[in-house]
Amino acid sequence: MSTDDANDFKSNSKKDLANVNELKYLVINVANEQLGFELSTIREIIRLPDVTIIPDSPDYLRGMIKLRDLVIPLIDIRKKMGFQSIEEENNKFISMLKERENDHIQWVNELINSVTNRTEFKLTTDPHACKFGKWYDNYTTQNFAIKNHLEKFDKPHKAIHKLGQQIQDLMKRGEFDEAKFICSTAKDKDLKNLMKLFEDLYLLIQKSSREFAVVFENKGKRKAITCDKINRILTVLPEQIQKANTLKYDDFVKGICQTDDLLFVILDESILA
Repeated sequence: MSTDDANDFKSNSKKDLANVNELKYLVINVANEQLGFELSTIREIIRLPDVTIIPDSPDYLRGMIKLRDLVIPLIDIRKKMGFQSIEEENNKFISMLKERENDHIQWVNELINSVTNRTEFKLTTDPHACKFGKWYDNYTTQNFAIKNHLEKFDKPHKAIHKLGQQIQDLMKRGEFDEAKFICSTAKDKDLKNLMKLFEDLYLLIQKSSREFAVVFENKGKRKAITCDKINRILTVLPEQIQKANTLKYDDFVKGICQTDDLLFVILDESILA
């Protein structure tokens, strides 16, 4: 064997060894966490089908799903790990938005009262200073549909607050009839447009959060877990996996993996128990 041949053999042997040691993980997104599972026991990934509720079951057992001729237990991974369910998270989000919607209904009513009674309007006319404006200016999301819809709020929201300043200026000049006309415009047009955007947003939040089910098989038995989003399949080396620091779901953690662009927590299958 020539020196070149020997070097080629050593190089190929190292590659073969690396391939043996490589591990494949499915990385999923759950409640803003990136979680990884060894790919070897994962059988299918599907959009979450209808779920049959099981009475008197643990809160983390969402119910049963049907996959072709199989009936499979579905574990709500959020509940199992101590997070809010996606339904609870959505309800909380929508409840906050409804409060901000009501803020603007009250804002317009207060504006009308100030014109009717010829009193000072004391609420903010700055669209960035109201509670919704402060939230809106700082909120970010990876959900393209929600992000795109939220952009539609900018113009009507600013228009309503601008009317407040315009009406104040009219009242200072004693132009009360014109102020009343603009108030009716604010209520019948601008506020209704804003309320319609809120209504559509609530529906979009519920529609766009449909989960996935990841189906595992172990010793011939299948179980599924919920997940918010499928991230990717990654190939990693054992040396990329480190011991995890204390996490609130430590019972299920095997380690933490750091790749070039992603940090994820590796869970073991005890979470399926």
